[in-house]
Amino acid sequence: IGWADPYHVVNDTPADLVAEMDKFGLDVCTVFGMQIMGDNDFSNDETLEVASAYPSRFLPFTFINPNYGEQAMLAELERGLSLGMKGVKLLPSSYGAYPVEGPAIEVPVRWAHEHRQIILSHTWGSAARIRDLCTRYPDACFIAGHSTPEFVDVCREVDNLYICTCPFLAWN
Repeated sequence: IGWADPYHVVNDTPADLVAEMDKFGLDVCTVFGMQIMGDNDFSNDETLEVASAYPSRFLPFTFINPNYGEQAMLAELERGLSLGMKGVKLLPSSYGAYPVEGPAIEVPVRWAHEHRQIILSHTWGSAARIRDLCTRYPDACFIAGHSTPEFVDVCREVDNLYICTCPFLAWN
């Protein structure tokens, strides 16, 4: 939701987004902001505004940046929960300039586990890392926005990992 550089992010009205969803037969979709190094609060407020226009069609996720530190992340996650957000969105590594396997990733993962929420990350790093997180935080529902073929084996081992249908980050 909103505008972000260098990629096109849909900035249509909520009605326009629902019309596109209807065109493709989509009943519900997740939405989140893309303020990668900007103001998470503003981005999440925009997301909530869109989701509140069609609450049965949009599942809003709280976007957070691990670079802001534990206290700020937890405050925004709690604010998002109190406002009706249904999950967590991370965009570390190349976009968020934070290592995908860095220690601050544990903060939103632990929070998602404690609140039984979905947590979607652009990438989770290695198969060993996502296996470890899924095992230690079984009440979080992990979604890998991009992954590698090794994640298929992890999906067979744990019940709380889902692989997005975006292309694998690997060449065949």
